[in-house]
Amino acid sequence: EVIDNNLNPVWREFTIPLTNLCNSLVDVPLLLEVYDDDSDGSKGVFIGSCQLTTRQLVETAHRSWPLHNPKKTKNNGVSGVLKVLRSSIQNIEYTFLDYLSGGCEVTMIAAIDFTGSNGDPKDPKSLHFVRNDGQLNEYEAALTAIGSVLT
Repeated sequence: EVIDNNLNPVWREFTIPLTNLCNSLVDVPLLLEVYDDDSDGSKGVFIGSCQLTTRQLVETAHRSWPLHNPKKTKNNGVSGVLKVLRSSIQNIEYTFLDYLSGGCEVTMIAAIDFTGSNGDPKDPKSLHFVRNDGQLNEYEAALTAIGSVLT
């Protein structure tokens, strides 16, 4: 964001997914750089930079970090201050469909319980009974329904 003609700009609040910011590694150093925008469309004049982690950014809201510029000789190279007024990490609950649309692949593995408590497979009341009329037993119906969703 560019704020014209202001020596003490206050930028709008913005949101960055944690994976984009730091690959969800909150203790990895971030380099924040501040530039004075030039109207000619170039990158602008470097004001200074500071280095901190996402954890520091979140746990120390309302804190100031000195902006260092190696070309500045006064104030030990400090050319300004970056003040963070508010920061947080928001937990987002993803749905199963979010994972699938994000490229997650699902593999189906099935296991069938053939213990005696399920009954004799020759008994029509058994969960394992294989019907001669083409209808599916409860296990076959469940596996078919789940498998059809995943294919």
